[in-house]
Amino acid sequence: MKIGDRENEAELMSLLPSIRSNRNEWIVLRVVMMKSCETPKEEVVNKILQLYRNYEGVIYTDNENKIICLVRMGMIQNYMRIKTDLEEKLPRNSCRVMARPMTSSGLKQIQIDLMNKDDSTMSMFSERERRKGNVLMIADDDAFVRKAVKQILAFFGEVVEAENGDGVVGTYMNNNPDVILLDIHMPGKNGLELIDTIMQMDPDAYIIILSGDSVKENVLEAIDKGAVGFLTKPPKREKVIEYLNQCITIV
Repeated sequence: MKIGDRENEAELMSLLPSIRSNRNEWIVLRVVMMKSCETPKEEVVNKILQLYRNYEGVIYTDNENKIICLVRMGMIQNYMRIKTDLEEKLPRNSCRVMARPMTSSGLKQIQIDLMNKDDSTMSMFSERERRKGNVLMIADDDAFVRKAVKQILAFFGEVVEAENGDGVVGTYMNNNPDVILLDIHMPGKNGLELIDTIMQMDPDAYIIILSGDSVKENVLEAIDKGAVGFLTKPPKREKVIEYLNQCITIV
């Protein structure tokens, strides 16, 4: 593990053969230092560097409060545990972590983000982070499910809806939700297709998949594409709230 230089494009390119050949062994860690964090960013970076010193990888920082780590950790079974373990080792209640699989579309977006020398362009994530209120989205063709989920989400902020797959992208882009609960099986584009589209536009998207079944292949594919988790329908209130409490931008 080493600290990367965003100005040195060759540095990231040198890792691409390993990432592409062993993609299932790589993880993307996005660490956001909250405004309340009094620890200097350099100390947080050095802490991460020490924790993963024996792994292949690189750490990048932006001009604000985000740290991006690409780490080869071997075959990964539990992304949530990695997230929780890292948060426990960083300054208490000051840093939040997103742990994501290394997807091909996500890697492409990371390349674009890291090699973009102009930090003046605000990402969708930055907009969510700076926004005062929360926006949550439910996309499902079942009106009963939308109503039930909306009642849970309404305690956390404004709720927007999409009732079919074709309306998801427009609603997402117009509202930039902190969280989207996305049904796998909808008329029009299905949830698995939509994960790819959303992640290309917003690599920090917080996507929770909904489905009336729990087909293992669908769950694994959704997680591999970038979803943070999976809920069966109708989702239990405590499970929804558990995911919402883990979202970095929910205030």
